[in-house]
Amino acid sequence: MLTPPPAAGGKKVPFHKLRLWTTACAFVTLLIDDAELSETDALYQMVKSLHQSNWPVPGRPNRSEEAQAKSLSNWRDKLLSKRYGEDATDIYWSGLCAIRQQYQRQKPDPTSALAEALIAELVRILPSL
Repeated sequence: MLTPPPAAGGKKVPFHKLRLWTTACAFVTLLIDDAELSETDALYQMVKSLHQSNWPVPGRPNRSEEAQAKSLSNWRDKLLSKRYGEDATDIYWSGLCAIRQQYQRQKPDPTSALAEALIAELVRILPSL
């Protein structure tokens, strides 16, 4: 069974959140690389998409959008430096490849189709969330 390593405070990140945030980070990378958004704009767009779907953002709830984007950025930086373990890194890279293939086939407008693509992908991989 896949078990994520403890977070910075010693608490384990629940696997469904690890997978959610790892996939969200893959979408941020897609927006930066393929849609040519700045990292800041991509993070804000992802935070908005997560909110529209009523999914949590890393960190404490009920904070400003800027603070939530910063939390997601910090989480993404730790993920890319492999601080969440091999399982998280594998989920990120396999998710990014799958999302990129689907994105390049459909060539959607990144700002209008992002939320729909994110929801579809996350519903597929996280039916219990």
